[in-house]
Amino acid sequence: MGLSKEKRRQIIAQALSSEVTVVAPSRLLTLLGQSLKFQEQQGMLPPDSAYDLFRGTVPVVQAETDDVPSKCYNTIKVIGSGAVLCCLGGGLESNTTRPSSSQRSNMPNA
Repeated sequence: MGLSKEKRRQIIAQALSSEVTVVAPSRLLTLLGQSLKFQEQQGMLPPDSAYDLFRGTVPVVQAETDDVPSKCYNTIKVIGSGAVLCCLGGGLESNTTRPSSSQRSNMPNA
């Protein structure tokens, strides 16, 4: 008969063990860093840019534009002071003419 499945696996594992070397886990990261540095020096990658190893590309940064709000979406009435505030794109605008407490503290004494 022949050898059992487990015995054949042991023989193959023993033969391969002399061919395989063990390296530190950080070695792959070191090699990747060195290869990226080399590609940057050779002009294959833009200097000082991020690189996505999984996609194999330089990430594209999309510029965002800030639009000026053109419409008042909601009005809030503040009870007590009579000031009306208007929400504009996340900000608040007030039509009150009274100075705030911080403005009053910066005013010269008359």
